Amino acid sequence: MTFEDWGKKYKPVKNHITKHSHLDGIGFESYGKELDFVNKHDKKYIWTVMHGEGCDCGYDENGEHATGCDGDIWLIYNGIGIVNRVCYLVTEKPENKEKMSVTVEY
Repeated sequence: MTFEDWGKKYKPVKNHITKHSHLDGIGFESYGKELDFVNKHDKKYIWTVMHGEGCDCGYDENGEHATGCDGDIWLIYNGIGIVNRVCYLVTEKPENKEKMSVTVEY
């Protein structure tokens, strides 16, 4: 499934809290008001974006993966994840499978 197909099927909601967010405005941060918004939803509507194999973007001054670089490969998993997380997505349509993932070259 491509990222576009995923978007058509699950209908991600825009981040209404900040103008500058991951994935062209649909990513939610893992803290503050954005995380509060994510946590208001059933986990069937929440997805976690993580760095995937092949991410060669380097690290920022805090030792974290750089974001938004060319050729970045991200994985989108349903539910709330913590490790290697880039951001969260919230969708209008739920995913009822226990495990579902999509690989995205961004």
